Amino acid sequence: MATSRSLLRLAGAQRRLFCSGKVPQQQGANQATSSMPEKPLYVTQKAFKDTDYKNRFARAMDSSSGQRPTNLQRHFLVITRMFKNRSEIPEYVTHGTMNRMHDRMRVVFIVVASVFFFTFFYGMELINHARIERDKRAGKSMSAMDE
Repeated sequence: MATSRSLLRLAGAQRRLFCSGKVPQQQGANQATSSMPEKPLYVTQKAFKDTDYKNRFARAMDSSSGQRPTNLQRHFLVITRMFKNRSEIPEYVTHGTMNRMHDRMRVVFIVVASVFFFTFFYGMELINHARIERDKRAGKSMSAMDE
């Protein structure tokens, strides 16, 4: 019984590599191409800006392939820097863009909530400290509360 590994060995040069999409060369068959630099297997920032980033918002969306953002969502799209201003936002936005906006708003909400909580906590701590100092100056004893 042939295993999957042996079947892959039998396929040899005809099989494609999963991550690069290139067909492996026979050893010694093409020495000139091995000295040339290979195309990177990842997307560089320049390549991303040249292709995907420019086309991300240029795709035509309609009611079946996109989502119409509400006024609040339009504001959030600008806050999360998905668009520079409200006039750039098309009538329909892709679902992926809306999901990315929701993920970024989740981070913004957590940061803002944390800042409000710790500001409130620090303010209450200052008020409590001032009350304790005022009671000390007035001569109130904390041990008198135990009796």
